[in-house]
Amino acid sequence: MLIKERLLKLYALAQRGVGGEKENAEKILNRLLLENGMSIEDLERTENTKKDRCFVCKDDAHYTVLTHIIGKVINQTTIVGHHSRRTKNYYFELTDREYITVSMLWDIYGKAFLQQKKELKKKLREEAKNLTIAFVLKYNLLPEKQSTSNGSGKKYDMDEILRIMAGMPDIEIKQELPGRMLEVKK
Repeated sequence: MLIKERLLKLYALAQRGVGGEKENAEKILNRLLLENGMSIEDLERTENTKKDRCFVCKDDAHYTVLTHIIGKVINQTTIVGHHSRRTKNYYFELTDREYITVSMLWDIYGKAFLQQKKELKKKLREEAKNLTIAFVLKYNLLPEKQSTSNGSGKKYDMDEILRIMAGMPDIEIKQELPGRMLEVKK
């Protein structure tokens, strides 16, 4: 991390911190400012300059999370940025302080969102498999001689399958002509 970013984080903590946290941040900030020949005024002057800041998003949903984080930090509902057409890099004009805050939140929430999305996809794959089995069982789409096991030795969550089956509508089939069946609408 650049010394300037560290100083800005300490400055923000010295302004908004509570109790001992605030006091420690002020002491460390003052020591680092002296060591680097800088002043509080230098930090305040540079922290209000907006620059293009780059963030990487995996997809549109990930980008939506990022824009909400930025909106929260800068307290605006309309977020304007641009992106590279060839990469997944998105750019927003932010001050140093805004960038540091957004970066910290993005690191936490961006990763958490991707993890939750991954877990949801896994759950949906499992539910889709259960749906298929429930559909076959509900509408008795098995040959007379075939058992209800899948032959692969896999165990299924029968409670989940029965719950899915209960939510499916009944379909009544009526045979009109030889080889041709019609669905009866209810």
